[in-house]
Amino acid sequence: MIQSIPRNLIVALLSVTTSGLLFAADTSSSTSLNKSDQAFVSNAALSGKAEVQVSKLAVEKGETPEVKAIATMIVKDHQAVNAQITDLAKSKGLVLTTTGDPDADQIVSTLEKDATGAAFDRAYLNQVQKSHKASIAAFTEAARDSKDSDVKAWADLTVVALRAHLDRIDIAIAAL
Repeated sequence: MIQSIPRNLIVALLSVTTSGLLFAADTSSSTSLNKSDQAFVSNAALSGKAEVQVSKLAVEKGETPEVKAIATMIVKDHQAVNAQITDLAKSKGLVLTTTGDPDADQIVSTLEKDATGAAFDRAYLNQVQKSHKASIAAFTEAARDSKDSDVKAWADLTVVALRAHLDRIDIAIAAL
């Protein structure tokens, strides 16, 4: 039996954080963030948008109820975080653009065309596992090294929810 992550914990952590991962930064803006923090916020924005994009596909195309549940959770939680990062960036004078991630577009395209059934579920779970591991590393580093206290606090809180997602993804992969 797959153990569920306490949803109220994830939602509480995500709502306490500060912004949403939807857009890349426009580096021509006047911001109070240093280059490292700007890069983190920008990359987090792209990553969050990609997570939502690929997970929306999994909600539609996933075969198992657990994959659909994980995808639904990721869409909901990452959309909340995406809104938070937008607010954080705005409060720091960082302009976010609507530029998407071409790598995410390619992943979605490949999953749409080439994977069905159990193969789709496996490919999706492997993709979100990989992206969550990368995000956890980046958020952990930002929580430790960010020069901006708001970015640091947001990264520190958000990484907890990312770890909870990864735990659930890992359990689902082990059950395949």
